[in-house]
Amino acid sequence: MQRWEKGSQAMVSVNAIFAGFSGALVAVLIAFTETETPSQIQVSISLGLLSVILFALAAEKITDSFDEGKVTIYLYSMLIYNIAVVLLFLSVAVFLFSRCYYLPCAHSADLTFYVLLKHM
Repeated sequence: MQRWEKGSQAMVSVNAIFAGFSGALVAVLIAFTETETPSQIQVSISLGLLSVILFALAAEKITDSFDEGKVTIYLYSMLIYNIAVVLLFLSVAVFLFSRCYYLPCAHSADLTFYVLLKHM
């Protein structure tokens, strides 16, 4: 067993965990479609579904790399995994932005004063 094969066995589990989290996030986002603006939630749902698909594809590529013994397929699966993680975080960011979870005075010069007052 080569060195990359030892570390890649755990990555199948990591992909499964992230795919499960992405699927749960999509279910929660679908529940919010009745109360929120549909366009922002639809973008978030689309990004979440795409990340689920990419996590499953990355896990499939890892098992293919085991079968064929090629490190290039494993590296390709890591690229797919990283794209899926970015899409998952973008999905969460779009959802939080649609719910207005951002600093209210982020563009203000009073930001430092606001942060200091919050921690007093």
